[in-house]
Amino acid sequence: MTWKARIETCQERGILRTRLLKRLADLKWGANPSILRQIYEGNARPTLEYGIIAWGSAAPSNFQKGNTFQNQTHIIITGGMRSTPTIEMESQAELESLQEVRDTKLLTHRLKYKAQPKSQNAPTD
Repeated sequence: MTWKARIETCQERGILRTRLLKRLADLKWGANPSILRQIYEGNARPTLEYGIIAWGSAAPSNFQKGNTFQNQTHIIITGGMRSTPTIEMESQAELESLQEVRDTKLLTHRLKYKAQPKSQNAPTD
């Protein structure tokens, strides 16, 4: 499974929700970066994170589509230029990369699984 369809759906939903950020980030009267970050984290980011435990193992080329979307959002939040390095944008926007989010969620999921009693972890025949 490449998860291409799921990732494209997430990206389309995220783009629709990011239009709100573009409107709010107007240069003349726009909201400050902390407000934009809160809107992104509460509205657009959950569409990218939904089911990331399953599709997080997608091919790097497909996973990169989500990163591209998030990088565009960093530019909106920080008001930066497209040529600014991604790591610097993440730092300025105070947001985790999708890889960090995926790794954190996978680790949390694994720890929850390991914490279950052994009888629940045993495979059933």
